[in-house]
Amino acid sequence: MIARYTRPGMGAVWSEENRFRKWLAVETAAAEVLAEHGEVPTEAARAIRQGPGFLQRWVPFWMANLPSSGSIF
Repeated sequence: MIARYTRPGMGAVWSEENRFRKWLAVETAAAEVLAEHGEVPTEAARAIRQGPGFLQRWVPFWMANLPSSGSIF
């Protein structure tokens, strides 16, 4: 996004921080469903849900290690 052409609300939607927050929400939900089906230990899913959540300090690490497309898939 080009900052000078982007309104703050729209910039927030497409920010790196928001992307990682949404990924964490999806991964948390997936872990909980997998725990319900016995694929993941219930304690692990609970730990993910109750964990520290999104940590801004990890963004540089993930950005350096993601494929150039920015997708984990």
